[in-house]
Amino acid sequence: MLRLIVDLKTEIEGVLQMKIVVFVSSRTGHTLKVSKALEKALIADGHSVRFEKIEPSGPTSLAAETVPLKTHPLIAEDDEGVIIATPVIGGRISAPMRSWLVGYAGGLKPYRVAFLLTHFLFRAMGTKQALHELTEICGERKGATILGHADI
Repeated sequence: MLRLIVDLKTEIEGVLQMKIVVFVSSRTGHTLKVSKALEKALIADGHSVRFEKIEPSGPTSLAAETVPLKTHPLIAEDDEGVIIATPVIGGRISAPMRSWLVGYAGGLKPYRVAFLLTHFLFRAMGTKQALHELTEICGERKGATILGHADI
């Protein structure tokens, strides 16, 4: 976990008191736990961090591509950085996160975005595919500046 925190902190190094929003999808609580550890490190460095949970409106299948969402959180005008935290499930990002990202009406163009991926198996077992999916959605379709990623 320490390497993860160092990796993501390095991506935003040199930016003082950045306002960061973490959009987190966490099926079992593991991704949320890792995100909270990252939050502590970022706050210690002087950043402001807030969380927005991406949650399905009901039970979901692991095979689902998209799902109805309980809420549709937004990026605030004064947010400067965005962290997308999602588990990797079968080589894909979570269905709630995909549903939110694809359905998000706002562009990500003015934002610096980093990805936090959690997985149960080895990195080679789907993390690269999930990272490619996130980069395509956030960077190519939504216009974000991709800072980097960390996975655990």
